[in-house]
Amino acid sequence: MTGGGPGGGSNDREGRIAGADAALLFRVGRESFAAPLAEVEEAVDVTALHELPGATGALRGVVVVREALVPAYSAEAVLGARAEAPATALVIRRGDARLALLVDDVIDVIAIPRDGLQPAPGGGMAGDVVVGVAPHGARLVALLDVGALVAALGGGQSVEGQGDVKPQETA
Repeated sequence: MTGGGPGGGSNDREGRIAGADAALLFRVGRESFAAPLAEVEEAVDVTALHELPGATGALRGVVVVREALVPAYSAEAVLGARAEAPATALVIRRGDARLALLVDDVIDVIAIPRDGLQPAPGGGMAGDVVVGVAPHGARLVALLDVGALVAALGGGQSVEGQGDVKPQETA
């Protein structure tokens, strides 16, 4: 895909989201976020998080999604919102990168009006991955730049040329 995003907009931060009306609304703690629906492969319940020895930063471990191991990252660490009990993984695929973002809950699919997007407040890592904010009911929703999110998390897992990985059973 060219043109910077699902709608083929310009390469500036606002242009990357301008064509993406549909977004997946999710919650981390008391904060609401949204990701362009076209960039979320699926949302799955996290039944088991397999911790990785020596994992640092936002990486929390791996989750098994359709018999493939996917690196799982803390939304709390990258978005700065205090998570309550992350029980859902948003599986995001961007180019060759595939990763799971651990969130508290997926709420709904919403439409973000193109003219309703306001500039994001700056500062911190969240400011680097938030394109802007938009009203949704009585709350503001922070709209994510999935490309910046994947880059901030180190690129996720390359899936090009990889087959499915089956976790081994333990006795």
